[in-house]
Amino acid sequence: MYNHIKQNLRTLVEFMVIILTFQFLVGIYVNLYVNIPPMVFPSGMMMMFSMGMPALMVHMLIGIALGVLSIGVLFLAILSDSKNVVIYLSAIALVFVVLAGLNGLEFVFNGQNNINSFFMATSFIIVLLSEFGILLTLD
Repeated sequence: MYNHIKQNLRTLVEFMVIILTFQFLVGIYVNLYVNIPPMVFPSGMMMMFSMGMPALMVHMLIGIALGVLSIGVLFLAILSDSKNVVIYLSAIALVFVVLAGLNGLEFVFNGQNNINSFFMATSFIIVLLSEFGILLTLD
């Protein structure tokens, strides 16, 4: 049974690495080419929908999916009776996905502040390294 869970964990982590790569590319596109006017939450969300910022919306939806996937990875890591390092790396990845999302909200609602972009990129690197660490640690 544990081998089946570990295989599902490996597959989910591999999928997450692919989605992370796509997320990074869309995020760079948004950072370089999408002009986001400063907004007030929650009316700013409605403005985003009405203004038609598809790249930003795709980026946000992928971010939500990454959050859900990170929870799934942590859940499977706990269920799979993996080494503690896999559980720790899964938890680190989840924390940094959430931090990236929070910085993304700050980025959108505070006028594309570069420090938020830096923290999103740094979080991406930490999450990606955590996911690769999980892949290397799984039997």
